[in-house]
Amino acid sequence: MARKQTYFTAGPAELYPKFEEFLQQAVDEQIGSISHRSGQYKKIHQHTDEQLRQLLNIPAEAAILFTGSASEIWERILLNLVEHESYHLVNGSFSQKFYEYAISLKKYAHKLEKPLGEGFAYNEPEISEYVELICTTQNETSTGVQMREPDIHRLKRSHSKKLIAVDMVSSAPIPELDYSVVDTAFFSVQKAFGLPAGLGVWIANEACLEKSLMLSKSEKDNFHIGAHHDLPTLWKQSKQFQTPATPNVLGIYLLGKVAEDMNKTGIETIRKETDTKAKMIYDFLEKSVLLKPSVAHEPHRSRTVAVADTVIESSIFIDKLKAKNIIIGADHRGFRLKENLKKVLSADFNVIDVGTDSDVSVDYPDIAEAVINEIYKKNASKGILICGSGVGACVAANKFRGIRAGICHDVFSAHQGVEDDDMNVLCLGSGIVGESLAVEIINSFANAKLKPEERYLRRLEKVKKIEDKNSI
Repeated sequence: MARKQTYFTAGPAELYPKFEEFLQQAVDEQIGSISHRSGQYKKIHQHTDEQLRQLLNIPAEAAILFTGSASEIWERILLNLVEHESYHLVNGSFSQKFYEYAISLKKYAHKLEKPLGEGFAYNEPEISEYVELICTTQNETSTGVQMREPDIHRLKRSHSKKLIAVDMVSSAPIPELDYSVVDTAFFSVQKAFGLPAGLGVWIANEACLEKSLMLSKSEKDNFHIGAHHDLPTLWKQSKQFQTPATPNVLGIYLLGKVAEDMNKTGIETIRKETDTKAKMIYDFLEKSVLLKPSVAHEPHRSRTVAVADTVIESSIFIDKLKAKNIIIGADHRGFRLKENLKKVLSADFNVIDVGTDSDVSVDYPDIAEAVINEIYKKNASKGILICGSGVGACVAANKFRGIRAGICHDVFSAHQGVEDDDMNVLCLGSGIVGESLAVEIINSFANAKLKPEERYLRRLEKVKKIEDKNSI
């Protein structure tokens, strides 16, 4: 089903546009039921490996390793590449966490810390001769600060005898890292790859493997590089397109499909499109009276995570933006009207479409539930349901707790239902109203607010008590 949403968190992003298509292919091929020791799995693993190498220009001698998450990779890197000392460039919560992992693993961890919103140049760190690993974050998710690829490369070349690890969790595949220079890098798939969380990707070169093998021979008490997920074991298994333990087979399959699709588009095209979008956002923030870029120094502004400072409390600002969200859903009889309305309404609203996506017969209760679930998730406070008459949709919607749905085929009822009765779902009949009237009705409904008068609040409280009394 078609969905359009705006996200205000640094967590999982919107799903990749072809995600549902790829997921359906996985279901059809019964990917979730195959053995991870089978030849079929090896082909999936190999395909994803090959597509990532092409996408990111990863040399053949480096290993691509799959883990459960990027935060797991923090631990694997510190266990396998650091005997004594690590050095961390910290300017946000994620780079701080990497540093804290080092402390918890009893490493002697140094850090150069910057205030939120500030980035690093390659010549700023003062790194002692005893440091084994330099940890930097190409894209600090929490603050929208990037370290430019040339600075990362210069940092490594300035300290060529030390390993360098690059966190690119919320920016891969956009950064153009030189993997003949960078020793190790990692990311998770739920950001710029648009996939569900649960898969981390770790890229490591032969220098990392050599260091890990050396540390594995340490005879120090309580020193170890991990168990079945140590780097040498992961490396050996990856060269056979395998993993030491049961992998996220579905996640690896979907990542391969997304990477393949990106390769068809071309990584340079994707990077240019991303830069264009980033420029549009930052130009808007520069001109806005309500917002300003959180990162003042333009070269340090992330290309994939834009962070803005607000002149009012950010939660209030986000609520105001969400008020411009409106959810719309229709069964097969309302499909054509819904599609036409979306085109008009998108000029003034962020329209979240929960389907249906064709005029093939569907059941209106399912569409009602999809609309109301979005309201429950607080993606919008109001929804629109369209069926042939509006009646079926209205009946179904009013079975949900907290939903006050009404059929309105005139402008007055649409705003009066909100002002007096706090109506939050508008039901329309595609066989009764045309497009132009429907637009007027929706605008009246969407822009109306409950009147905070005692008589209306008293009546609504009685409605709530009836709902509570009769709920099972």
